[in-house]
Amino acid sequence: LVLLWINVGSLESGNLAIWLMMIMLPYAPLVCMVALLGAMLQVHGRFGPTAAAPIILNVCIVIAAATGFALAPLGSDPQATASTVLLMAGGVLVAGLVQITWSVFALSSDTRLPWSTSGVQHHLRGVFRKAGPMILGLGVLQVNTLIDGLIASYRNYAGTSTFMGTTWPLDEHA
Repeated sequence: LVLLWINVGSLESGNLAIWLMMIMLPYAPLVCMVALLGAMLQVHGRFGPTAAAPIILNVCIVIAAATGFALAPLGSDPQATASTVLLMAGGVLVAGLVQITWSVFALSSDTRLPWSTSGVQHHLRGVFRKAGPMILGLGVLQVNTLIDGLIASYRNYAGTSTFMGTTWPLDEHA
């Protein structure tokens, strides 16, 4: 599947890492969603589907590797090896989609689908209302830390030893 839209013949060793990152980067939010769905399943006392998610990943990687080695035996040429590696990266992406489908199916058989918000909206508004001051305080803390860092490293990026007419770094008694 991956080989259909990638011109494997033009891959160089430097480009292979970029292609791998482009193919596998969507797996990061997929695995986060699997973890979130797994937490929802565990709240309902269902531990099996979440525990089986890594098995799905391993099976998809093994199938992709076996397919790649069947199409291009190991050591045949560097481009064949690169195509096998790209096929395995595609297997990881497919595994993420299968894991999400697996988790949603396991969750939907036990409860409402996770995107159903019919009875949750009131409680969600309450959580955000209570979390508002905390979010504001953490934002102010982040801005304060940024400004402190800029003041502390002023001499490094400004190239001068004075700050607002005062010698920098400040004297010991300042």
